[in-house]
Parts: sequence; structure tokens; C-alpha cells
Amino acid sequence: MNTSLLLQKVDHVSRIHLNIEADDLQAKAARLEGLGARRAGLVRDRWWLMEAPNGHRFMSHEESLVLPEL
Repeated sequence: MNTSLLLQKVDHVSRIHLNIEADDLQAKAARLEGLGARRAGLVRDRWWLMEAPNGHRFMSHEESLVLPEL
């Protein structure tokens, strides 16, 4: 299993921004809902914006994110 941690500055209240990669986007969103999260919105038909029970928002997506080199 490969694990990556990428840091990104955000302009909202959350202290961190999580992206959760999934092989099956709909199945992953349903599993997260079963754990108490809710779907807050679908972004570009590629990412689910999810919200944890404590209000923290995070993304679930299928493809690997490719970030520009700094």
C-alpha cells in the first residue's frame, strides 16, 4: 500500500484539507455516509465534497491527483 501526505494551504476554517482516493467513487461515498459523513456536493463529476459529523469537509475522488511541482 502506498501512502502519501501532501500539504496544501486552504482559505477556509478547517486546519487541514483531506483528499481520500477511491477505486469506486460511489461505493466510497456510501461507505463514508455509513460512518456518519454526508455528501455536500459533487464537483465536476469527479470528486465528492463530503462533510464529517463534526463539520470538517474533505474530498473523495477516483483518480490520483497530480500536483504541480513547487
